[in-house]
Amino acid sequence: MKVWRLMFAMVCLVVSVAGSNLQAQTPEYVISYQGRLTDVSGQPLDTTVSITFRVYDDTAGTTELFVETHPSVTVINGLFSVLLGSYNTLDAGLFSGPPVRGLSFQLDSGAESSPLVPLVSPVYAHRAGLADTAAFAF
Repeated sequence: MKVWRLMFAMVCLVVSVAGSNLQAQTPEYVISYQGRLTDVSGQPLDTTVSITFRVYDDTAGTTELFVETHPSVTVINGLFSVLLGSYNTLDAGLFSGPPVRGLSFQLDSGAESSPLVPLVSPVYAHRAGLADTAAFAF
């Protein structure tokens, strides 16, 4: 059964970003990612899966910039939610390059998703944090 071949029938990319800056330390970022997982016939799943997420420098998947595995993701009525950056630190510079990065997922030991999901503007809001510093204004 090819259930784990990327059955994100309606990937709901809701990217919300939260950062923390404690005593002038480099901010740590997380990205909220939500999606819908179905079987090959489009029926929502109720299961627990391991999902590996990868961020690439573009939507062609040229260079892998970040990888993180969530070993036990609960899927209820097809819906799941994870915080990227909760297992491995998302570097602030990850989104300082081209305006679109590519995101892939891999369920359990299945194949990596294709095509990649574009990560766009909301994630780049991190860069707006530079505008808060007087040094950057000069």
